[in-house]
Amino acid sequence: MVVTNVVSLPTEEKLTVTELNLPTAALRAGAFHLGKSCEKPIIYLFTFVLFGFQEFMLRRLELDNPRACIMEGKVVTRCALDFFRKIHHTERPTPPKREKKA
Repeated sequence: MVVTNVVSLPTEEKLTVTELNLPTAALRAGAFHLGKSCEKPIIYLFTFVLFGFQEFMLRRLELDNPRACIMEGKVVTRCALDFFRKIHHTERPTPPKREKKA
């Protein structure tokens, strides 16, 4: 896509979002559960956007223009951040103690 005078680029404020600072292995390990967690439409408080992962991906592929779905991408990123924070803060069960063989 060639950038011309007709193309409007988003401002820096629109593009600024907290990034997921996770390695690929963690993202792949949690991908199934993340997809299920963020499958339902998300209500974004500041701009009344209702989007889930599936709607975001469909819209991104249909429009073939990443600038058109920046807000939806922010909502999806926010959901992923919340999901991994919940995972991080949950307590792990303690493993059962092994009995010594006599």
